[in-house]
Amino acid sequence: MKKTALFLLLSLMLAGCAQTVTTYGLDSIDTVPKTTYTLYEYSSGPSGRYRAVLLKLSESTVEVVPYSLQISTLQGTLYDALHFMGSDNYHKYMPVFGVRYNGRTVGYLLGPVRHTFSRDSIETNLFEREGKIYFSVFERNYND
Repeated sequence: MKKTALFLLLSLMLAGCAQTVTTYGLDSIDTVPKTTYTLYEYSSGPSGRYRAVLLKLSESTVEVVPYSLQISTLQGTLYDALHFMGSDNYHKYMPVFGVRYNGRTVGYLLGPVRHTFSRDSIETNLFEREGKIYFSVFERNYND
């Protein structure tokens, strides 16, 4: 009886910890629909060396909160996002992820290409709090 009660208690606790924002990899950027999005563009400082873009579908009702002062919001297309990333012609190496919220696709995430010998990069985080998706980006340095 004690094992059953413990199992039920753990099940209830873990159910509250279920992740509602998930990402999934896409085979090609060509699978991203050609439509108008709300773009959340991150650029690291004046050099703009590191960039990331979250494309939120216009029919999605979930609110996205930019969790950095370096993230700007505007309306645009996939082409605008690729232009911002500096990859008009070289986007085949760019990591592209779909973003789901409660099982429904709400947008797409374009990340930077991390070079093999690079000692620093950026990390993008998507998390949910009170029914909103927070988009957070920060720089990482891999010094020994």
